[in-house]
Amino acid sequence: MTNLNTNDTPRYWHPEDVKAAIRKRGKSMADLAREHHLPSANVRNALRRPVRSGEIVIAAFLGIPLCELWPDRWDVNGKRVLRPRTVSQSPLREGNHGDGMDKGRV
Repeated sequence: MTNLNTNDTPRYWHPEDVKAAIRKRGKSMADLAREHHLPSANVRNALRRPVRSGEIVIAAFLGIPLCELWPDRWDVNGKRVLRPRTVSQSPLREGNHGDGMDKGRV
């Protein structure tokens, strides 16, 4: 049997646990967004994917370091963990126009 609780695996908060912690402190995610003049989607989406402004607001409100909430996104020094971009996210390069045809080649 494989041990899934190894020390190599970063432990992060489940999105529902984050939402519950916010509610237990008497706020909603929409409240946090309004108080910080952010679109509510920034805070809501931070639970599922990287959204810097939402992550920072949530962590500050909960008083929990970013690296504890999202160890795959933030290091212990509060710096963003850079993840490699996928081909679809990278800017179009010369000769790669996304249409499957290389311009100028025969």
